[in-house]
Amino acid sequence: MLIEARVTGLPFKVTITLCYSQQHLRETPDTSYPKLIHPPNTDAHRINNRDTTMRALNGYTLWTMILAGAVATVAFDYFGQSLSPMLGFANLAPVPLANSVIKAVFGETYGPGANLLHYIAGMIAYPFGWMFIAEPLARRITPDLNWLVVAVIYGIGLWIFALYIMASLIAGQPAFLGFTGITWIALTGHVLFAIVAAMVVRWRDGLPRNLGAAV
Repeated sequence: MLIEARVTGLPFKVTITLCYSQQHLRETPDTSYPKLIHPPNTDAHRINNRDTTMRALNGYTLWTMILAGAVATVAFDYFGQSLSPMLGFANLAPVPLANSVIKAVFGETYGPGANLLHYIAGMIAYPFGWMFIAEPLARRITPDLNWLVVAVIYGIGLWIFALYIMASLIAGQPAFLGFTGITWIALTGHVLFAIVAAMVVRWRDGLPRNLGAAV
């Protein structure tokens, strides 16, 4: 295929001729713009382009939050109520702890409400904290910090919230449950929760989940 371009307005005639074969046009990739993994104006596209603005609360982020929380809650419960006692360590009891909080607030225990509180914390509140507070804050302040380190720090924060603020300040139990065996199992469980939730969120956002990736 021949393409001719003539330049006018000069005292002499200039003709530029380009010759391309149809096969060359078909096989030559268009590199004038980067290929987008995710559509523009989506949270996944924003994250992939290292945008540090706040996530939008929409169907995509809501589903990501619930999915991450559900998977992380299963991992937390499996570790704390199955794997840990099988290995001879303490048995985590998040529902009784939630029940003690309900009793401190309302004056009596309520089993269904304690279970509901446990799942609301695991499936909504904790993953919300990662997606809308911890991860955006880390990406803005320390963008080169490893995502796994950020997740571990967030897990420690969840542990402090559960065993000091909820268990001690609200429910009236000893701070960090007296630093007994259950204290450290709870620490491990909350760190595990944060890591699993972060992995699911990064999977949904199309971000690498290898140990060397930045947040």
